[in-house]
Amino acid sequence: MNINATLLIQIVAFILLIWFVNKVLWGPLTKLMA
Repeated sequence: MNINATLLIQIVAFILLIWFVNKVLWGPLTKLMA
């Protein structure tokens, strides 16, 4: 595997992680704070 492909996979995984956290955790957290 070359470095560019590995970097691209890491970036995609990072974006998915942020999206997942926003979707799953952010909703309940904002409801608790409100």
